[in-house]
Amino acid sequence: MAQGDGRQQPVKFRQLWNTLRLKTWFSIAVLLIMDMSPEKDQKWFYMLSSDFRLRSGQKWTIGSLLITAAIGLFCKFYSGPAEDWVNNSINGVFYEIFWCVLISLFSDTIKPWIIAIIVLIMTCLLEFLQLWHHPVLEWIRSFFIGQAIIGSSFAWSDFPYYFIGCGTGWLWVKRLRTIK
Repeated sequence: MAQGDGRQQPVKFRQLWNTLRLKTWFSIAVLLIMDMSPEKDQKWFYMLSSDFRLRSGQKWTIGSLLITAAIGLFCKFYSGPAEDWVNNSINGVFYEIFWCVLISLFSDTIKPWIIAIIVLIMTCLLEFLQLWHHPVLEWIRSFFIGQAIIGSSFAWSDFPYYFIGCGTGWLWVKRLRTIK
C-alpha cells in the first residue's frame, strides 16, 4: 500500500489476535461476575450451558461466519499482486456476506432478500459516513475494528462490491435456510 493514499496501514495479524484474545477473556469475566441464575429467564444463560444444542443449519451458519471472517481478514492483510484491490475493494464482498449471514443467525423470520437490502442500505450509509470526519468517528477509526466496521475513506468504487456482496449474501442465506 502506498504511504500517501490516505488509508491506514494494516495492523499486524499477531497484534490483532492478541487484542481479540484479551477481549474474549474480558467478556467471559464479565459474564461470570454477572448474576447468571437461570430462573431469571435469561436466554444467554441457556446458550452458555452444556445443554444448549445447535441445529444443523445453525452450525452451517456459524461455520459460514467463521469462513467469511477468515477470508475477510486474509483480504485485509493480504500483500502481493493487486494488494490495494484485495485489501480495499474485494474485501467489501466478504464484509457484506458476513453481515447478511450474521443477521440470519439471529433471525429466522426475516426473508433473505430483506436481510440483503438492509445490509446494503446500512453499508451504503456507512460509506457516506466516511465523508464526515467528526472527532468521535476519527477516534473510532483509530482502532482496527473501528476502521474495519465503519471504514476510513470514501470511494465510489466500493459500491459495486457492496451490491455483489449483498447479492451473494442473499443467495448464501437462502441456501443456509434450506439446511435443516
